[in-house]
Amino acid sequence: MTSCSYRRSRTRYVESFTGGIFLERPADLGRYREAYGVLQREALDARPSRDLLREVAKEFERGR
Repeated sequence: MTSCSYRRSRTRYVESFTGGIFLERPADLGRYREAYGVLQREALDARPSRDLLREVAKEFERGR
């Protein structure tokens, strides 16, 4: 499915640790769209993400 058709689709598949569900109701889709927007706004860019992961890995290794 292309990104254009995905954006127009009124159904979303959401996968979790225990399985997945298809969402079709506008209220459900709206909640997931809002949550995704929050994640996008709060996420670090690639370089800061990589730097943070490296720092956490170093701290983990020091704690062993």
